[in-house]
Amino acid sequence: MKNITSTLLRQDLSACIEQLNDTDFAITKHGKVIAVLTTLERFESSAGGVTPVSPVAPPVRPSTVDIDPYTMPAVDGYDSDDWSEGLDDEFENYLNGLAAG
Repeated sequence: MKNITSTLLRQDLSACIEQLNDTDFAITKHGKVIAVLTTLERFESSAGGVTPVSPVAPPVRPSTVDIDPYTMPAVDGYDSDDWSEGLDDEFENYLNGLAAG
């Protein structure tokens, strides 16, 4: 079994998957093993079969903001007639200037 950090696993998952036929991977985070990456065949043989797992419900988080769509303004103050094709070019030049540094 090879040890690999979670950071390196994220960077090169495809290489690890290619090596799975030869070895398992112990995935570490801050020096502690947090998971093992193995093939299904080795997992089933070592575990004596796969035990069905019941799905876990996501935690219920109370909403901190109540949004009432009926109280939101229907008009946002934007008028499509305010925009012209000339502004497209100007805006594109502005973005290119930002990208150039």
